[in-house]
Amino acid sequence: MVKKFQSIIENIVDRDISLTDVFAYFEKFDKERQMLIAISFKFENTLLQIKAEDDDSISIHSENQFDCEKNIYQFDLANLEFWKAYLGKPLLWSWTMFNNFGYFDGIQLEFVESTKIQLLACGSEIKINCVIAPSTNVLGV
Repeated sequence: MVKKFQSIIENIVDRDISLTDVFAYFEKFDKERQMLIAISFKFENTLLQIKAEDDDSISIHSENQFDCEKNIYQFDLANLEFWKAYLGKPLLWSWTMFNNFGYFDGIQLEFVESTKIQLLACGSEIKINCVIAPSTNVLGV
């Protein structure tokens, strides 16, 4: 799975293409409970989809995995203020993350002139974190 991720990312970075859309996929269990199970980043005509698996690992896809599944709905994130900061920007760097049991359970993405984003599988859903530099000197030098 890591090699597939690297291949998709190399294609996106080498072509210097910008992020054009972001979609979230939620699994709805009832009125109160839903989980973010995948997120898709569209770079012009290339898709990078990160999906949480039942074993708390992530899988990477270059095609949408959720055409007409029951209890799964898609939400366009592009109009949310948070994601607007990333639209129109190319991907600069990416990292793969593994937990202490060896599961491929996260990635980190850095877009040009923006905050790094971490996507982690936890409890069979995707958690999104921002990685920012500390505002104080953490090394004491």
